[in-house]
Amino acid sequence: MRRWNPHESPRPESVRGEYGHGVVAAKPWDSLEREGLPDPIQTTPGMLTWHERKMLYWLARDWYEGVGQIVDAGAYLGLSAVCFRAGLHDRGMEGRRVHSYDMFQLGPFEQTVFEGERPPHDATLPLFEKHTSPYRGLGYAHAGNILNNRWADQWQSTQTPGGEVPEVPGIEILFVDVAKTSLIWDHLIEHFFPHLIARRSLLILQDYMFSKSGAWHHITMEKLREYFPYVTDTGVNSVLFECRNVPSAAVLAAAKWSAIPDGQKPRLLDSAIGRFSAEQQEILQDVRAQLQ
Repeated sequence: MRRWNPHESPRPESVRGEYGHGVVAAKPWDSLEREGLPDPIQTTPGMLTWHERKMLYWLARDWYEGVGQIVDAGAYLGLSAVCFRAGLHDRGMEGRRVHSYDMFQLGPFEQTVFEGERPPHDATLPLFEKHTSPYRGLGYAHAGNILNNRWADQWQSTQTPGGEVPEVPGIEILFVDVAKTSLIWDHLIEHFFPHLIARRSLLILQDYMFSKSGAWHHITMEKLREYFPYVTDTGVNSVLFECRNVPSAAVLAAAKWSAIPDGQKPRLLDSAIGRFSAEQQEILQDVRAQLQ
């Protein structure tokens, strides 16, 4: 595969123009040396594996084309945002393209895994801003409950200098690590999925290959498999899907966790789990227990 000389700025085009989603399936980020990653990726605390850090960085640096925006849904202390922003920086791209959503507040689970002295009032936005500061001009932080955020609203509530309402941009990469409840998952399906770009976008579900993941990830994606075929995964945690076609509003509504009949869910879950290796199926056994 052709490699970009980092001294060429900006990079003329992404590898996707030559290889499409197929290059992602080959996991080219695995060839990156951990020690060669930008320092902020190595030092920012977070819960991403090294495979995931390299994957997000590579996608932004080598695969992203800038046709749409990057959504980082579930930013925690900023590690995923740092990976995306570092990739854009090393690509030579400018502009705020990474949109990070989070409560920016340590919840009960985060309090158990947070290392060091907890921040005042458990507020993590100052830590996020500190960690992403080397790439400050490449993204936004959207603080608050994502249930109060809809992708289109933030664009339709602004105006251009000429007084025009800007067109709502598409989402080229949607990284989801915030769907800890089925209510949030259904909200993403209704208000973020419609803005994915057919035959371009990647959907990354960070909780998919995780024993405590909500079954809504697997069951909904199985129901929508003709629209979102599997591309690859990082062994544990993240699973990547191609947006082959954008489902209609009616199809998305029927794919919500709250809309799928309970009687269909076990069959859809078994079908989803059966697509993976024996070791990965073992990881997902606890997900099956949620339906019992």
